[in-house]
Amino acid sequence: YYSTVSREAKRRENGQYVPSKIELNQYRSNFITAKKLYFARHKIKRNQPRHAERIYRKLIDDLLKEQEEEGGSCDHAQIAISTLLLALLLQRQDEIKETRATFIRFFRLITMSSSSASSPTTTMGGGSFEFKECTCSAKVLQAFALFEMKQRNVKKAYALIQMAVKLDSELEPVLQWKQFRDAKELIQNGSRNRRRKSSDL
Repeated sequence: YYSTVSREAKRRENGQYVPSKIELNQYRSNFITAKKLYFARHKIKRNQPRHAERIYRKLIDDLLKEQEEEGGSCDHAQIAISTLLLALLLQRQDEIKETRATFIRFFRLITMSSSSASSPTTTMGGGSFEFKECTCSAKVLQAFALFEMKQRNVKKAYALIQMAVKLDSELEPVLQWKQFRDAKELIQNGSRNRRRKSSDL
């Protein structure tokens, strides 16, 4: 992410790319985010994970505030990247509850409680969430699914990856990964066993 923003800066300096005013504002925002993410990475390398965690959390709060001031646009890319990095850091620290809370918080912040059938919905943490269809949300869902799979919450992991594919069809090959093929087979076998028991009654 930092390298991409830096390349864009180099192109501007060389006169190879002249952004519009809106693009320039977005570029500035991206560059500030990239610098903070790079600083957090530097802290992790220096064995200061708590400092990195504070940077990620502060960055997410700042991005959400900025989004509210701009009318709640659907571009969650920067928030998604920061969330993924924070969740990865927390996993490395074996903070399972905080990792899960980080994922759930992301979806609570970018979605709304809804019973509408027109948009993909799922239930997490006691609420029903309607997902805005964007690839960044799908990527976070994929990471959430892999996290739950690692915690051996197979059914939850499979439900999450199915939701991710609904949001971004390009993720469909992920369903062919061994852990998700095994999860599908386990769930289907469980359903068949329940139907067999019901018929025996």
